[in-house]
Amino acid sequence: MLSPLTRRNLTLSYGYAACAFFGINTLWVIFLQQQGLSLVEIGLCESVFHLTSFLSEVPSGVIADRFGYRRPLWLSACPDH
Repeated sequence: MLSPLTRRNLTLSYGYAACAFFGINTLWVIFLQQQGLSLVEIGLCESVFHLTSFLSEVPSGVIADRFGYRRPLWLSACPDH
């Protein structure tokens, strides 16, 4: 069983993470609106961002599961020479 202090710290940590995540998204939308984008255009930008993240993270996760995390991380840091 978790101690009361650990439970309190976990609750505060989850709350902070949720507030930080939503705060960044809100600021991003406000910034895009100030640049003159409509809500439809902002939605399209968000869709492209999330689709790109998904298409990039899933293959890297599969590679990391297959070969471990160190080798793909090291290879991704190497310059393309």
